[in-house]
Amino acid sequence: LMVNGQAMARDLDFSVLGTSGSAKFEGPLAFAGFATERGKNGYNSFGPGETNETQFAGKAVLVLRYEPFDDKGRSQWGDGGAWTDASSLRSKLRAVSKRGPGAIILVSPPGVDDARANILENAESTRQGAKLDVPVIMVNAATGEALARAGGTTLAELVKKANTLAADTSGIVELPDAKLVVEAKTKNEATMINNVGAVIKGKGELASSYVIVGAHMDHLGYGSFGSRGGAKANGLLHPGADDNASGVAGMLQVASELSASYAAMAADASARSVILVAFNAEESGLIGSRYMVNHMPVPG
Repeated sequence: LMVNGQAMARDLDFSVLGTSGSAKFEGPLAFAGFATERGKNGYNSFGPGETNETQFAGKAVLVLRYEPFDDKGRSQWGDGGAWTDASSLRSKLRAVSKRGPGAIILVSPPGVDDARANILENAESTRQGAKLDVPVIMVNAATGEALARAGGTTLAELVKKANTLAADTSGIVELPDAKLVVEAKTKNEATMINNVGAVIKGKGELASSYVIVGAHMDHLGYGSFGSRGGAKANGLLHPGADDNASGVAGMLQVASELSASYAAMAADASARSVILVAFNAEESGLIGSRYMVNHMPVPG
């Protein structure tokens, strides 16, 4: 990243996010506030009217994390100051990307009350969502201020405008005096993982017939992406919940009861075999279950 000819340091002043494309951009800057299309009471960072697919053509776009907040640094829209879905990073990137930017730059606004506000997210912590065709980076507050001042204003003034934007008005601020060079190079590397399974053998004439009991096992692993803990969660155990934990717990309960039931069956009983399997890579698109369907461990 270069701002008006001054080079910024990677992983100190800025970082490349996980949804970034491998591309280079050179040109001016525009500010898009919180990049919110449908906020409370008619709030729309991009202004009224239909989506303009060339609104940011030839420009990098500076985007604020979170959503409009009060003087205590808490959300203006959520109950008790809690952040709403409008603060989602994925929705911000989607909203900006469909308006034709040359690059997207994320910054946490000064004055916000959130534990992640001083964290510079990285490629691993932001891997969720579709990969874009343009550079997507996050900058720290000092670099955000440098971007604003290069454009002839301050970050605080830009944040104030976004916080007080009236309904049916545009929050876009052109910053043509800020000249940027943004370049990102990314690559995807596959991580091989396994499904985990077991078989309760049946008896008699039905033993060669199988019933499959499965559950979704994976969630966020060691917190490398998608964790609410942000970059601080990277490397820490991040167990799943709800569909993950309850599904596998249910499967294990079935396994326990079936094992006891089969062990108590008469020697001449007839019962189907049961395959119990915890599917991995389900968060990435049902990969584990699809693999098993295509590579059944028993004759089909």
